[in-house]
Amino acid sequence: MQASPNVTSIMLSYPNLTFPKSCLRHLDPKPNALTILRGPGDPDLPWPGFLLGQTPASLWYWCADQVIVQRVLAAKNITHVKASTIMAGCLKILPMFIIVIPGMIARILFADELICISPDHCAEVCGSPAGCSNVAYPRLVMSVMPTGLRGLMLAVMIAALMSDLDSIFNSASTIFTLDIYKMLRKQTTSRELVIPWCITRSRCGVVEDCFDVGPGYLSAVFSVTFLQQRSFI
Repeated sequence: MQASPNVTSIMLSYPNLTFPKSCLRHLDPKPNALTILRGPGDPDLPWPGFLLGQTPASLWYWCADQVIVQRVLAAKNITHVKASTIMAGCLKILPMFIIVIPGMIARILFADELICISPDHCAEVCGSPAGCSNVAYPRLVMSVMPTGLRGLMLAVMIAALMSDLDSIFNSASTIFTLDIYKMLRKQTTSRELVIPWCITRSRCGVVEDCFDVGPGYLSAVFSVTFLQQRSFI
């Protein structure tokens, strides 16, 4: 990776240097950067797109995604299901403090690495023409935290990822084993069912990589189907 220009040093060394509006647009945050519901004509986050796009995705995650469904099915009773779901919804405020605010801190501490000006500059800095925001959190962890906490944070991030994937892979392999394989081999013993379950689970990673984009586009369809068939408790 080639060295990137130090934007801050250039601006301090040449106080009379003028930048076109296209460059200044990337250096300074917008006045409405902390506004959630923006105008319908906002180029970044219009409120119709935010509400109409986020609502089906949220319905999919909380009502149909196996990450939530399996944990709901493991509850003791319906009261525990409702209480735990409400508590999980309240905990959704935490990403503001553990994701958004650290990103803002990283933008200040590592401005020369995260505030890229043009797509070519972004590709030079972090390898992504779309921007360097994905580098903020790992850069902050590796630079600010001591060695022990780095490993702990890495373990937490991997555990969170494995928890989500574990629910999906477990459901897919169980469906194949009990609904398809057992139908083809009706005299199968419980010990024999473990073999196709393990094989299916090991292959789910490859299938997930191939169809990772699909659920994002299908979430609205599944949400509408769920609302039509679901009798609310």
